[in-house]
Amino acid sequence: MSKTNINIGKMKGDFSNVSVSGDGNIVGHKIRVGEQKITKLPPEYRRGMEQFTDNLTLKLTEYNVPQDEVTGVQKEVDDLTEEIDTIKSDKEIPASKKRMIGGKIEQLAERMARLLPSAAETVSLFTPLAPFSKLIGKSVEEMVNVIAGERHG
Repeated sequence: MSKTNINIGKMKGDFSNVSVSGDGNIVGHKIRVGEQKITKLPPEYRRGMEQFTDNLTLKLTEYNVPQDEVTGVQKEVDDLTEEIDTIKSDKEIPASKKRMIGGKIEQLAERMARLLPSAAETVSLFTPLAPFSKLIGKSVEEMVNVIAGERHG
């Protein structure tokens, strides 16, 4: 089979069997969490972050979120990861750290409530972070529900 270069810059729709090369091509979005940072986390937090970022990737791709927004989401995931990377158990977290982690989750929820079409989708996206409720001393689901409800009324 011979290879032919085709300019798809102004085309719309789905493409299959397309090989992409060069710079500036975006094929889907992948939100990554620093594996080295989360490997030290207790298992329920590590699994929650992995599932959350997988769900984020699916939603950002499903709704064709622009790359600049994806970059912002990635930065907020990185910020959250920075805050949680030293967690060894629930008992040794200072109150200030709990507030910082809760604040990072709220920032992500605000951004995602703006990007997703419904409050229900926003809330379900954050379900894997439920174990963090115990850590921060308040329900992640309730926090996200309030934020998404304000956005989607």
